[in-house]
Amino acid sequence: MVIVPLIPCHLLWTPHEYTPTDSYALQIQLKQTNTPLEFNRSSPILNRGSDFILHNSGIHFIEIINLLRQDIAIIDPQGFIVSVNRAWYLHSLEIGVPESFEWTGVNFAQIYNALAGDEGHPPHELEAVLDGTNPFLCKEFKSSSRLETKCFTLEASTIYSPDGNSVKGVLVCLTDITQSKLLEQNHLKALAQICTLHGLLPICAVCKKIRDEHDIWNSIESFLEKHTKVEFTHDICPECIRRLYPEYSSLLDKSSCS
Repeated sequence: MVIVPLIPCHLLWTPHEYTPTDSYALQIQLKQTNTPLEFNRSSPILNRGSDFILHNSGIHFIEIINLLRQDIAIIDPQGFIVSVNRAWYLHSLEIGVPESFEWTGVNFAQIYNALAGDEGHPPHELEAVLDGTNPFLCKEFKSSSRLETKCFTLEASTIYSPDGNSVKGVLVCLTDITQSKLLEQNHLKALAQICTLHGLLPICAVCKKIRDEHDIWNSIESFLEKHTKVEFTHDICPECIRRLYPEYSSLLDKSSCS
C-alpha cells in the first residue's frame, strides 16, 4: 500500500491547506518540527525513471514497476522522491489525496524520520541507505485511521552507479502485511489458549483423583478443567448404563445388533 496511509494523521493535510492554483503548495505539517514538508523540483535525476529502457528489450522501466502491487518510489540521494508507480498513486487517491497532487520532489526522508519517531524506531536510519553505508533497510509500521489499522513493511535499497562507486538513489517498496499480521495474532491467541501437562502427576490408585500443586485431591474432570481450560459435555457410556440401568440393557443389545 501507499506511503500516505502510512503517514499518521498529524502528517496529513487539511482541505484549507491545499491551494488548487498551485499544485506544489500542498502543505504537510510535521508533528515534531511543525514545519511544512520539503519539496525539491530540481533533482538532476527527476523523471529519468520513466525514460529508462531495458537493454535491447524496448520495455520501459516504469512499465515494469507499474505492474507491481507494492507501492514503489525512487528517491534521489538527498531523499526527495523522483518517481512513484501506479499502485502508489492509486492508493493515495483512495485515502483522499488530491488527484492533482505531485509526488515528485516530496521529501521522503523527512516523512520517514517522522514515522520512525512515532513507531519508536531510531531516527535518520534512512540516511545510511541514502549514502550507501547500509545498502538495505527493512522496517514495519502501523497506520491507524478512523476506519481501520493497517500494517506495512518498508524496504529501502540503495541504487548504485554501474561502477558501484557512487549512489544514484534509493528504491523504496511498501507492502501491506495487514492480513498476515492478523493471522499471526490469531495464531498467537490460539497458542495462548493451549495448556500442556507434563511431568509426573500424583494420582490415587483407588479413586483416581489427582493431587494438584496445593496438595488438594481433585477428580480427573475438575483437574483437567482447571489446568487445561477444557470443558466437558456429560454423557453415559454403555457399560455404565448396563450397570446402573439394567432394564435398558436389552435396548443396547438391539442397537448393537442392528
